[in-house]
Amino acid sequence: MSNALALRAESGGEPLPKKAYTMALLQRGMEKNSIPQARLQALHLALHRAAAERAAQYTRGRSMTVTRGQAEAFYISVLHQLDAALLSYGSDAAAEEALCAEDTDALLAKGQTCILQCYEEAKDRFRRAYQLTKPFATYFFRELLKSFAQFTTEYDARFRSDAVKVDEVYPLMAGRRSELPGVLGVHAYYSALLLEGELLAMFEKAQIHALMKQYAKRYLTSWDMIAESIADLVLRQWLCRALLLDSAPELDLPADAAAVLTERYRQVPPAQIADEMRRAIAESVIAENAGVCAYCTDAVPYFAETLHRRVTENNLRGWISPAGEK
Repeated sequence: MSNALALRAESGGEPLPKKAYTMALLQRGMEKNSIPQARLQALHLALHRAAAERAAQYTRGRSMTVTRGQAEAFYISVLHQLDAALLSYGSDAAAEEALCAEDTDALLAKGQTCILQCYEEAKDRFRRAYQLTKPFATYFFRELLKSFAQFTTEYDARFRSDAVKVDEVYPLMAGRRSELPGVLGVHAYYSALLLEGELLAMFEKAQIHALMKQYAKRYLTSWDMIAESIADLVLRQWLCRALLLDSAPELDLPADAAAVLTERYRQVPPAQIADEMRRAIAESVIAENAGVCAYCTDAVPYFAETLHRRVTENNLRGWISPAGEK
């Protein structure tokens, strides 16, 4: 899949919002006069025609009469299909160029192919993510099974391709969220869960369980009621260990880890901390999986900023779990 369908934002400039992407492109094109008026009219007619054809397919040709609500839903679904096609170009400039130059029917066909591909990939990626994360599945992770069941049985990729949203009851690492609409957002979320599951698989299960139990004990709850991404807990624990010791896939921290890290990094700017974290990732087993490596590296600024803030506030003990902590 294109990088435009991942959780990473476009680099450079102010990218357009991914939700209602086609409308955002059209609005900007009208404001900047970068889309000819004739093309705007042609697009308008083509989208209405596609929505009418969808209504005819929905009624199986028996009638062109649908309710106003159904007509609006079909039109939104067509726009979402065009969104999927245009987002696959990877940049606002390339998407606008395609919107101006490409045949609208061809773009809609491209979008439908993208939607169906995302649907099939999303299902596969969640199933794989669930198997990898199952040994550490919290209540919040298991809750995802409900929305996944609905996704696999009720999603209508043909007539209502937009009518699905991400149920992010289980948070992702570093507070990530996807602004992508419909099945594109579901695909991005499940892809992120798979990468987090692959990260967890790089560490010993016993060490992860020990970390979860120690973390839960601090907050007077059980390990399966932790309301955070387990991959987040693991990566920040490992990053702090890597800064202190080495880049081995271990999660144990010495009892004085918080004090030593606080003293060492109190005056170090976040950018320098981030550089050290990136270096540790690049020299570790994480680098052997390109997808996981990129995912974790993208989260480095968040972890570096958080570490810097906590050592400045002398509050690192609440973020990591050194040995022997009570």
